[in-house]
Amino acid sequence: MTDPAVLAQSSSVNIFHDESILPQRNVKTSENVPPSCAEKTFYVLSIILIVLTLPWSLICCIRVMSEYERAVVLRLGRLRTKLPRGPGVIFLVPCIDDIVVVDIRTRSFDLDRQAILTRDSVTISIDGVVYYSIKSPLDAMLQVYDPEEATEKLAMTTLRTVAGTHKLMDLLSSKEYLSNQIEERRSSCRIN
Repeated sequence: MTDPAVLAQSSSVNIFHDESILPQRNVKTSENVPPSCAEKTFYVLSIILIVLTLPWSLICCIRVMSEYERAVVLRLGRLRTKLPRGPGVIFLVPCIDDIVVVDIRTRSFDLDRQAILTRDSVTISIDGVVYYSIKSPLDAMLQVYDPEEATEKLAMTTLRTVAGTHKLMDLLSSKEYLSNQIEERRSSCRIN
């Protein structure tokens, strides 16, 4: 039987058995805090409103999420569950639930051409293409204001840093080595 810690290191899937080693968020969330009396009151009133307008309220309560979408549900501004919801049919309480849909498909964008000074003081012009996907919709929605812009800035900085630490001849002759270095830097500063 394999050790879970070894399995977590060797695969791209993170296994957390102990909550003390869970990754910490920059923004404190309140999903473990029990709802206040006012929140319970609003919830009960919303359920009563749904029951009174039952045939029409189903249009507002049911949402279908595609296979490539995940929903982060905020109830009265607070994170409702620890896991994103979807794909499939999800139920929302119309007056108090707010939904943020996160697309988890792989996206791409072009990096703008930029002038970089190599280690041997030669100015070169370099551009690139970035492919990324969101692995943790909760963290992408709660921790990062704009995940696409953050990914673009991180890719530009990484490209500038890696290209700036090598000589021009190294850049021209060992593209695979440079790709591996960029991949190592990417994994060391991962954006969810």
